[in-house]
Amino acid sequence: MTNANERTLHITVNNLEVPPMGLTVSLRLETQHGDPDLGGDSNNRILVWNETRRIDNSEGTTQSDVMVVFKVEFGELIQSGSRTMTTPTDYYRYDVTLVDEATITQQAISQEYALLVENQSIAKLSASGEAAENGGPGEITLYYCDMFPFQRDARDASTKLSREDIPGFIQTQLLPKMLTAIRDQVSWGFYWDKAWTNPRVEEDPNRLSIALTDGRTWFHDPAPVRGHSNISINVNGGNNKDYDTLTDGLMSTFHHELFHTFQRSIHQAMGGNGDVSGKDNAWRFFSEGTASLIPSIAQ
Repeated sequence: MTNANERTLHITVNNLEVPPMGLTVSLRLETQHGDPDLGGDSNNRILVWNETRRIDNSEGTTQSDVMVVFKVEFGELIQSGSRTMTTPTDYYRYDVTLVDEATITQQAISQEYALLVENQSIAKLSASGEAAENGGPGEITLYYCDMFPFQRDARDASTKLSREDIPGFIQTQLLPKMLTAIRDQVSWGFYWDKAWTNPRVEEDPNRLSIALTDGRTWFHDPAPVRGHSNISINVNGGNNKDYDTLTDGLMSTFHHELFHTFQRSIHQAMGGNGDVSGKDNAWRFFSEGTASLIPSIAQ
């Protein structure tokens, strides 16, 4: 768990008009995706927070500019209906509803994709010997959400991981193999130069970050069918179906995109801007061709 202030949400509802009979303000927070273990459709969204505040008015006239603040701290577990479960990580949506004493809805406010609650797995590169001495990132960070379907084949439900198994899969299988992949490519003579910069310019320059996406919408970057050089990898089917296991499919994409980061380093070390495709994509045949060869060698 991160520090409490990093997982605490404050929602302010202001400019309220409170009639003499009073007003009830309700906040409902739920996941944008349906529970992947139950099919993933919108009917199976997980309710994460449901709170109601009563605002009384004893003045006899309508009060203006009234404000109410909801404070939501995300913990390790939630109570959703009759179920206690691990707090889901996903895009969240919210509904705010205003109801008067006569139980008449005065206003209903909804926002889709209002915020992103995610998991991050971090490993230091320098402590494990993966980072070259002359530059490059000091850590690798995986961003992922357990409400995204992790599956080898989107058409075969038997290849899908359960939501509760995803963190263990990341920690015991995927992240260690990614660290090994970095060691392997460094051992072949590739390295990050001091000129290397994080492709995600808004992030810590000392970080190599990998977004595990749902193949659709992603706040950190594009959500590609397979992979993107920033590095974003689709965990929801994609080309993973061409491999024996989900891990093999994801690692093939990771090797490919990791090699692009070394290409980027070489380009920047020679005074370039890091665009390994070159002007008008003149070098794309070579940059993509060599990156496509790497997984075959590695795996």
